[in-house]
Amino acid sequence: CFGGRLAGCIALSGWLTPRARAAAAAGAQCRPPVLLCHGARDDMVGHDCGEAAAEALRVRGGGDAAGVRTHFHSFPRLEHSSCREELRLVANFVHTALRPGGPAGDPAELAELPVPEWAPGGTGARSDSEGSDSGGEEDSGSSQEVLYVGQAALEALRERLRAGGDISDAAVLALVDLDDLPDDAPLAPVGAGGLGADCGDVDEAIRLLGAKAAAERLVAAADAEEARQATPLTAGDLRTLLEGDEEGAEEEEEEEE
Repeated sequence: CFGGRLAGCIALSGWLTPRARAAAAAGAQCRPPVLLCHGARDDMVGHDCGEAAAEALRVRGGGDAAGVRTHFHSFPRLEHSSCREELRLVANFVHTALRPGGPAGDPAELAELPVPEWAPGGTGARSDSEGSDSGGEEDSGSSQEVLYVGQAALEALRERLRAGGDISDAAVLALVDLDDLPDDAPLAPVGAGGLGADCGDVDEAIRLLGAKAAAERLVAAADAEEARQATPLTAGDLRTLLEGDEEGAEEEEEEEE
């Protein structure tokens, strides 16, 4: 049943189904590209299974150029589940494999699939309120958004990175733990895009990148242009803004009723 040319094979969380294995074997002559994604904290399928599979595919026939085009992506804190970045990789892999001419060029490169719904303002884009329980987002007056974090926690994290010390999950999460801050506590704006397209919020950044890499991204985003142009706020200012947004939403619901 696999008489035609295979566009590619995908294995997520270490699982390559019997049908997929049969398809890969049947397409050995054309060596279809393979996408492998695995979470390092997967407690159902050993992470070394994904690494071994990627290595075996790459060396078959003498390396990537002569062997199988293999895209292996490891997520340091991902368990036996999926995430935003993994789904984006799957979409890009299918887009690359099915485009005219097939997956030519550097096997490490996947063509980005342009999806209008995923772009800012699209129906599938992350909403402004997403992640509002972990800090606040505010329009900075430009097309970019900023995330407000505790300034003291940010400076402590910056100093720890500068000193080369270990970075814990708690140290990064302290940035967005604003509930217990006094009203006069200063907040620091951070470019919301600094986490990268692969991470929707700070929790996901820690889970996928690890605490240190997430901290490095956040500290760099605090020095970004959109952060420097943002309006300074205190914890009290942010609470007032969020309360106003909630009241406005409730009024809109009442008018609709």
